[in-house]
Amino acid sequence: MDPLLKQLEQIKGYVNDETHSLSALVFTDDLILLATTKDKAQHLLHRTESYLNNLGTRIEAENCASFEIRPTRDSWYIANPDLCISNSGKIHNSTADSSLSYLGGHSSPWSGLHYKDLVAQLEATLERCWSAQLKTHQKLSLITSHLIPHFLQKTVLATPTPISTIRAMNQGFLIKIFGDN
Repeated sequence: MDPLLKQLEQIKGYVNDETHSLSALVFTDDLILLATTKDKAQHLLHRTESYLNNLGTRIEAENCASFEIRPTRDSWYIANPDLCISNSGKIHNSTADSSLSYLGGHSSPWSGLHYKDLVAQLEATLERCWSAQLKTHQKLSLITSHLIPHFLQKTVLATPTPISTIRAMNQGFLIKIFGDN
């Protein structure tokens, strides 16, 4: 994916100011293209499609969604950008109340990224970690190197994560690590 990302960065999809732009968000096989105009979005999409075609794979239109945020004087609304894939047809349009799955959460243009039951997920993951056939120092290393950053990323990405959820996650973590004393 790195060669594709380098190509997409050259297009400067979503331009925040004169020195900062962002064209894509990628994690494993999840890809989000960002652009300030419909033409740039279509160009990013065609560049991605061409790259994937050269690898012998393709974009599945039914697994994709698009939306355009259009500002008004005091608000904004969601419009259909009518993006197309050359070999698969039109990409589905997301509405303000629709939800897309991304990185294990649900994202919508209106309410942002949400994760269901983060506290329960953390507790279940810690329980599996503690019951694994590992030495204590290996479990602590797994938790500090992988689990905490994973759940921290989810709380940072989620919009908004209530402070009560963060406190509950912290309490659950402390109890699992140090016992109920």
